[in-house]
Amino acid sequence: MGDDRFFKLRAFAVLFAFGLAPGSKVLAQNQQPLPRPDSEPIHVVIDIDRTILDTVEQGTPAEFLSSARLIPKTGKIFGYRYIVLDGAPEMIAAVSTLPDVKVSLFSRGNRARNLAVLEQLKLPDGRSAKDAAYRIFSLEDAPLPKKDLYKVIGKSGDINRIILIDDHLDYAVSGQHRNLLWLPHTDQPRIHRYQLARAAGLLLAVLEIAKKTEKPIRDILWDFQWKKDGAARLVYRKELLTDRSLYEKGVEFLRRVNPQYTIPSVFLDELREGCLWRALTSIRAP
Repeated sequence: MGDDRFFKLRAFAVLFAFGLAPGSKVLAQNQQPLPRPDSEPIHVVIDIDRTILDTVEQGTPAEFLSSARLIPKTGKIFGYRYIVLDGAPEMIAAVSTLPDVKVSLFSRGNRARNLAVLEQLKLPDGRSAKDAAYRIFSLEDAPLPKKDLYKVIGKSGDINRIILIDDHLDYAVSGQHRNLLWLPHTDQPRIHRYQLARAAGLLLAVLEIAKKTEKPIRDILWDFQWKKDGAARLVYRKELLTDRSLYEKGVEFLRRVNPQYTIPSVFLDELREGCLWRALTSIRAP
């Protein structure tokens, strides 16, 4: 009996040393580690209207129409035709390839319209934007004139790990302005036309910083875009609109899914600060 107990104790000691004994703190080879706090995916939510699609109107610049891809090719969807902004298919496809990133699309248009236009928006790999999106949100999901990001991640989701790419500051819910990658309106049509290349470059820059710091992604995004102007106001960093390195970074990223994607070099050569603004250049700190 004594020898049997001795061998049992010795066997237990060996198992404990290799992390195989019940209650040992070392994980067994076939056990899965507990998920890290940052294992929740990063959600990138892309606005539809004025961000990836523009409505064809009487005042639409001729240079847009002459070379743009139109949805639908003929006829209209719910009374409208749409211009696919440069880089829109590539943006959705490229961001979807990033590790632990999910891409959703959000517009306050009605669901039937949104699904119809996204079905016709084809990505470089042949999928539709409708099929590629993690989730699609419409007016029926957000009846208020705001885009509540908890609709995407759920009430218990991590608000620090979601980014909304949108051209409207007013659509951010109170407390969620830090999650906004803003695409300001300018009086330079080509800055609007190639805004997604810049947005892609800015998004990558923010995610690269996030890998090196414990700072929440939305705080990195906020500091990247805004600076203080007095005690109670913030000013958008207008130099971001003409930062050639952001455009080039974005183009390189989008070419991962479409090697033919480019923007005119003359546009990059002519980038200047001092764009005329139609939108607010400063806001009251939320």
